[in-house]
Amino acid sequence: MVAVMLFLPSCIDKDAGDIDPSLVYDAEFSLPLGDSLLQASQFVDTTALVLLPDTVDRDTVQWFLYDGVFYYSPGVLTYRSETPLSFSDFITDTSEIVSLTFRINAVNRVPARMRLQLYFADAGRQVLDSLFSDGPLQLEAAAVDGRGEVTAPAELWKKDVVFLPSQIALLEQMEYALQEYTLVLPVPADDSIPLFSDQEVWLQMGVRVGVKIVLQ
Repeated sequence: MVAVMLFLPSCIDKDAGDIDPSLVYDAEFSLPLGDSLLQASQFVDTTALVLLPDTVDRDTVQWFLYDGVFYYSPGVLTYRSETPLSFSDFITDTSEIVSLTFRINAVNRVPARMRLQLYFADAGRQVLDSLFSDGPLQLEAAAVDGRGEVTAPAELWKKDVVFLPSQIALLEQMEYALQEYTLVLPVPADDSIPLFSDQEVWLQMGVRVGVKIVLQ
């Protein structure tokens, strides 16, 4: 139950017997889930990569350039994290929720596409559902010039995901948000597209909740 305080006027024209004893409270509120600033260094574990020898013909293999060093390309680089997130801190009865919308804003300053998926998990970190039911959200790579240097970030604003009633019912069990971020490395052509450890992806997430509560 969402705690609500009602301020009633001191003078009422109607008799008390004419007032409906059941009052319905409709409201919407927003919950910021925070900002994340992910640097390329969080995706790259150089100890797990294989150096590309100078003797290898780069036209015959897939590779990428990171902080000035050539490596064999693994194709994708993945970073995972988790955030405690319990809706029971705000609402104890999900039947009072009539609408729920997640919103994501993102700015990608890395010259590689990024895939984002958010999983909702219980106290034992068992996945209950995912935010993007049709597959991970795709964020385009930052634009580069002919030398592979970033000229403009890729931006995504107000990406909204509306929850279904069946998904809202699972919120009572949710204790964690598990994030999975994947950088899809570009395939080099004539020139390399270098990645640098201080290139970053900015993400902002929030949720808007609509409730309908019957006050007895």
